[in-house]
Amino acid sequence: MAHTCRGTINLATAHIDTEDACNIVLSSGGRTYHLKASTEVERQRWVTALELAKAKAIRMMNDQSDNGKTAPLTHCYQSGKVNGLLSEALHHVYRVGV
Repeated sequence: MAHTCRGTINLATAHIDTEDACNIVLSSGGRTYHLKASTEVERQRWVTALELAKAKAIRMMNDQSDNGKTAPLTHCYQSGKVNGLLSEALHHVYRVGV
């Protein structure tokens, strides 16, 4: 079965919450996503990675506005930068061992 892109998630404005030991709730743009990790440790790694990626997305957005660039933030996400941000954050989390 082929997987297709179902849209974008604006991490800069996303709200990241935990429900219990293994569940994460990610809310953004009026949509809510429920994610489930296999363990509490894995859930914490995902939450940390999402928070790091969110912080970087906010910095990128602020840098764009400080430089006078008016490119919409969604362009960053459509160009694949979210994958890069999240991958970079996950790599950092696993390397540091959060």
